[in-house]
Amino acid sequence: MKLLHAMEKQSALHECDLIIKRTGGSKEEEEHAIQLFVSLGVKGLIVTPVHGEHYNAELIRVVLGKFPVVLVDRYLKGIPVCSVYTDNRKAAQDLTLHLIGKGHQNIAYLSPPVENTSALEDRLLGYTLAFTREGLKLNQDYCLTNITGTRSGSWAGDLETLKSFLGQNTDVKAFVVSEYLVATMLAQAIDAQGKKLENYDIVCFDSLNDFLGKPIFTHIQQDEKRMGEEAVELLISQLYGEAVTEQRIVEHRMIVKE
Repeated sequence: MKLLHAMEKQSALHECDLIIKRTGGSKEEEEHAIQLFVSLGVKGLIVTPVHGEHYNAELIRVVLGKFPVVLVDRYLKGIPVCSVYTDNRKAAQDLTLHLIGKGHQNIAYLSPPVENTSALEDRLLGYTLAFTREGLKLNQDYCLTNITGTRSGSWAGDLETLKSFLGQNTDVKAFVVSEYLVATMLAQAIDAQGKKLENYDIVCFDSLNDFLGKPIFTHIQQDEKRMGEEAVELLISQLYGEAVTEQRIVEHRMIVKE
């Protein structure tokens, strides 16, 4: 919501109207939205591409056709398109080093499938690089990148996967999680097995606060406000024919749960 509010406010400053279409993580809905907006005569597109094994053909078509486009939260490898995003590699490394600094060596990683989703690929890479930096051995069995609930909307299979992992790997007490919703599912799995959540260290990307206003998890806080503002500014620059940088990285912060 911070991202949307920032984009809407920044668009208004340029006397532009922001039209929003949510795609629910569906590549088909994303293709339809792009076709619809272009047919309506919009001047440019700001897109957060859906996760997926393959790039959206309609998105590639408008990019290669030099239609003004800015991607938010990820980039397309090998495709020259303007993008605004967090340094996900460094952010995931920061989270993993935080857990290592607390004495953990058996640290698992949870994520949806990472293929062709730059943000998720970089987060997994950052996790692995932290082990290399500290000279620790990485157990590949601790990397679960098959969590699909954020895409399908159904968490039943994921819950069983997580419960099974917890039962088989009782020495794992720390988790780096690529998305907040996956972290909440992990917490539910821990509770469902009658285990105490305070015996585990869970860190993730983004997080809500509890009823006292304190963060639920130690997490990476992305600067959504600045990302939204930068996205609009880069799109406006394209509309005026100005040269823009292909990739714009926005700084992040790590918020530590006390």
